[in-house]
Amino acid sequence: NRHLAEYWHLKAEVAFADLDDMKKFAEEVLYETLKSAMERSSKEIEEFENAIDINDIKPPYKSITYDEAIDLAQSKGSKIEWGASLGADEEKILSEDMKKPVFVKGIPCSAESFPFKKDSSNEKETRTEDLIAPNGFGEVLGVAEKICDKQQLLDRMKEKGRETPEELERYRWYIELRDYGCVPHSGLGAGIDRIVRWALGIENIRNTISFPRAY
Repeated sequence: NRHLAEYWHLKAEVAFADLDDMKKFAEEVLYETLKSAMERSSKEIEEFENAIDINDIKPPYKSITYDEAIDLAQSKGSKIEWGASLGADEEKILSEDMKKPVFVKGIPCSAESFPFKKDSSNEKETRTEDLIAPNGFGEVLGVAEKICDKQQLLDRMKEKGRETPEELERYRWYIELRDYGCVPHSGLGAGIDRIVRWALGIENIRNTISFPRAY
């Protein structure tokens, strides 16, 4: 009920921003965009009985660690092991008693992509956070601090099995950016359809877009 074959994805990057900067940026973008949309479409939103109250989701949003998330999920019957990505079942467990979205931070390297920076205080974790929406709606966006050092990027690609000649050629332009003064930067990725589904309390994500493609 929350996956499509094709989906709308908002991507943004901010130069000279660390993870904390990006987290604050993401909170504000999410809240201000929903607030504006819901004010302009107040009549239409009256048709949705389960739409959120914008006053209930005003930032800032708290963060819990990935370790805390795993412990909570396991305490409620999940079989998830440390190092795995949080799935729909785990996200539902985490969010069922929430009133506001919550960030999960310190996601392991094993569960994240190679461009994301490692945490210098714990090499097993990345400088990333995923935002989980309340009431079982799950992840709606993620933020990450990116690697700007070429050797660190190559090392991370090797860890993720991306060191083959084909992969190095595929990402050659991305690697070469680090040769020409790549600045510290962080990124945001948000699922527009998931945000709409959560904001309006829609059961299935196929009903958030005009022409869904799904298996």
